[in-house]
Amino acid sequence: MERTILPSFDALIRLEEQKKILAGGLPLGDRAFVFIVEAASNEEVDRMLRTIPMWGALKWSVTPLQSFAGRAGQEREIVEQIKKSLH
Repeated sequence: MERTILPSFDALIRLEEQKKILAGGLPLGDRAFVFIVEAASNEEVDRMLRTIPMWGALKWSVTPLQSFAGRAGQEREIVEQIKKSLH
Protein backbone atom coordinates (compact mmCIF):
# COMPACT_ATOMS: atom_id res chain seq x y z
CA MET A 1 0.00 0.00 0.00
CA GLU A 2 2.78 2.44 0.85
CA ARG A 3 4.58 1.94 -2.47
CA THR A 4 1.65 1.87 -4.88
CA ILE A 5 -1.78 2.66 -3.47
CA LEU A 6 -1.03 5.74 -1.36
CA PRO A 7 1.31 7.27 -3.99
CA SER A 8 -1.48 6.73 -6.54
CA PHE A 9 -3.90 8.69 -4.39
CA ASP A 10 -1.25 11.42 -4.09
CA ALA A 11 -0.88 11.49 -7.89
CA LEU A 12 -4.66 11.77 -8.36
CA ILE A 13 -4.85 14.57 -5.79
CA ARG A 14 -2.04 16.43 -7.61
CA LEU A 15 -3.92 16.06 -10.91
CA GLU A 16 -6.99 17.52 -9.22
CA GLU A 17 -4.95 20.43 -7.89
CA GLN A 18 -3.54 21.02 -11.39
CA LYS A 19 -7.13 21.05 -12.70
CA LYS A 20 -6.39 18.07 -14.97
CA ILE A 21 -8.99 16.01 -13.09
CA LEU A 22 -12.20 18.04 -13.16
CA ALA A 23 -14.30 15.69 -11.02
CA GLY A 24 -14.03 12.22 -9.67
CA GLY A 25 -13.90 9.79 -6.83
CA LEU A 26 -14.40 6.19 -5.87
CA PRO A 27 -17.74 4.39 -6.07
CA LEU A 28 -18.53 3.28 -2.51
CA GLY A 29 -17.61 -0.32 -1.83
CA ASP A 30 -15.92 -0.75 -5.21
CA ARG A 31 -12.25 -1.06 -6.15
CA ALA A 32 -12.47 1.48 -8.92
CA PHE A 33 -11.70 5.08 -9.74
CA VAL A 34 -13.95 7.28 -11.82
CA PHE A 35 -12.87 10.71 -12.96
CA ILE A 36 -13.21 13.28 -15.72
CA VAL A 37 -10.01 14.76 -17.09
CA GLU A 38 -9.26 17.81 -19.20
CA ALA A 39 -6.84 16.97 -22.00
CA ALA A 40 -5.96 18.24 -25.45
CA SER A 41 -5.53 14.76 -26.92
CA ASN A 42 -5.82 11.03 -26.32
CA GLU A 43 -2.03 10.92 -26.05
CA GLU A 44 -2.13 13.43 -23.20
CA VAL A 45 -4.64 11.24 -21.34
CA ASP A 46 -2.41 8.21 -21.88
CA ARG A 47 0.63 10.05 -20.52
CA MET A 48 -1.41 11.32 -17.57
CA LEU A 49 -2.63 7.84 -16.64
CA ARG A 50 0.90 6.43 -16.87
CA THR A 51 2.02 8.84 -14.12
CA ILE A 52 -0.29 7.09 -11.64
CA PRO A 53 1.78 4.44 -9.82
CA MET A 54 -0.91 1.77 -10.02
CA TRP A 55 -1.36 2.33 -13.75
CA GLY A 56 0.12 -1.07 -14.67
CA ALA A 57 -1.87 -2.96 -12.05
CA LEU A 58 -5.34 -1.81 -13.10
CA LYS A 59 -7.53 -2.22 -16.14
CA TRP A 60 -8.37 1.25 -17.46
CA SER A 61 -11.39 2.22 -19.50
CA VAL A 62 -11.28 5.64 -21.16
CA THR A 63 -14.35 7.15 -22.81
CA PRO A 64 -13.73 10.37 -24.76
CA LEU A 65 -16.62 12.81 -24.50
CA GLN A 66 -17.87 15.30 -27.04
CA SER A 67 -19.24 18.59 -25.74
CA PHE A 68 -22.98 19.23 -25.91
CA ALA A 69 -22.34 22.34 -28.02
CA GLY A 70 -20.05 20.47 -30.40
CA ARG A 71 -22.56 17.70 -30.97
CA ALA A 72 -25.45 20.15 -31.32
CA GLY A 73 -23.49 21.97 -34.02
CA GLN A 74 -22.96 18.73 -35.93
CA GLU A 75 -26.64 17.83 -35.70
CA ARG A 76 -27.63 21.30 -36.96
CA GLU A 77 -25.33 20.87 -39.96
CA ILE A 78 -26.93 17.52 -40.75
CA VAL A 79 -30.43 19.01 -40.52
CA GLU A 80 -29.41 21.81 -42.90
CA GLN A 81 -27.92 19.30 -45.37
CA ILE A 82 -31.11 17.24 -45.29
CA LYS A 83 -33.24 20.35 -45.84
CA LYS A 84 -31.11 21.37 -48.83
CA SER A 85 -31.31 17.91 -50.36
CA LEU A 86 -35.13 17.97 -50.12
CA HIS A 87 -35.47 21.24 -52.00
